[in-house]
Amino acid sequence: LTEAGYASHFIGKWHVGMASRSRSMPTSRGFESSLGYFHSRNDYYNETRSQGCDGLLATDLWSDGKPAHGLNGTVYEEIIFGNRAQQIIKDHAGRYGPATRDNPMFLYYAFHTSCVGTDERLQPERKHYERFSFIKDEDRRANNAMIALMDEIVGNISRTLQDQGMWNDTLILWSSDNGGAVHLHGGANSWPLRGGYFSNWEGGIRAPALLSGGFLPQTLHNRTVSGFIHIADWYATFCHLAGKSPHDRRAEESLPKLPGIDSKNVWPLIIGMNETSPRMEWPLTPFGEDPARAPHGGDDAAYMAEGRYKLLVGQIRQSGWCGQIHPNLTKPWDSFNTVEACTVPEKGKIGCLFDVLEDPGEHHDLAIEMPQKAKEIFQKMKEAEKLWFNPDRGSPDPKACVIASETGFWQPFLP
Repeated sequence: LTEAGYASHFIGKWHVGMASRSRSMPTSRGFESSLGYFHSRNDYYNETRSQGCDGLLATDLWSDGKPAHGLNGTVYEEIIFGNRAQQIIKDHAGRYGPATRDNPMFLYYAFHTSCVGTDERLQPERKHYERFSFIKDEDRRANNAMIALMDEIVGNISRTLQDQGMWNDTLILWSSDNGGAVHLHGGANSWPLRGGYFSNWEGGIRAPALLSGGFLPQTLHNRTVSGFIHIADWYATFCHLAGKSPHDRRAEESLPKLPGIDSKNVWPLIIGMNETSPRMEWPLTPFGEDPARAPHGGDDAAYMAEGRYKLLVGQIRQSGWCGQIHPNLTKPWDSFNTVEACTVPEKGKIGCLFDVLEDPGEHHDLAIEMPQKAKEIFQKMKEAEKLWFNPDRGSPDPKACVIASETGFWQPFLP
């Protein structure tokens, strides 16, 4: 999008590397400005994070090319991010005035809320937490409070776009990257779907998304798109809208060589030009993708095929369902201890097979009724495994600990 003339800005959760100043930072990956944190989580009130290094506690908040001195510890982190988003919009409008249409902007805001803060627990902003005192379960109350703050910030950003005269040319995508955290202390609910975050059940991978903004044609308002859209498909879709090819030449020329992009342009589906989605098949998790997932997601692999069938292979955790009110005060559900033995070699059962169009709640396992279909999809899983890019990333580098200890901030430790 930068090549297409967009001023690009990043806010929030980065979580795709911080080792190299010239290669890992948002501002070295095409963003004009950035404000966010590097790890999967940090403390919402002081932005600290302990990550290895013998328990070293350092601040994880980075602004453009430097530690965010003066911002950390001031107010609740999501409020810092929300204020920055509004300021970016105001600055862009002030810089270009009526000519903003000829000087477009791309803003990627990866919310921290409602993810966990420190100690793998939800950490709601206190004022919003008090608003939900009528909810007795503490985790559900915290989750509601954090979602309410997210809603408030999205509203503030929308009003700022309108106030600055930019709304009519704006397309807003709101999307989650996973299903609800139904495990203990997650506070979310994936009913009526099965499982949740950390699993390949529909409750873990089927997530809500919406498009809004003045750019969206009036005929598309209040319309539901039911075709499959993978979160990776927004890359090719945005490139299409910006008039740029999604082809990644640098990736093709890299060593080790990267596979081609998987993203598909879904704009014709969204606007009703096509009735079916170009996204019909995709691998969800490869065999042995990440041993660290085993305590959470289980020893599993999964693949979506033919726009309807999903095969899950292995011992799949979180195999139960939430009730309409979850979590509640009856009996806590430790979802990681509910395991479905999808692969049963002695019975000749490769995995669990579901038609997620007819059975989105995944109640009816078709593997015994359709063994040939299960075998076909299993072979597709094996073929897809050959294309997974998972190089040897080496061992932890102690230089990361040294620089964090010396400066008090997590930050790049390589040129």
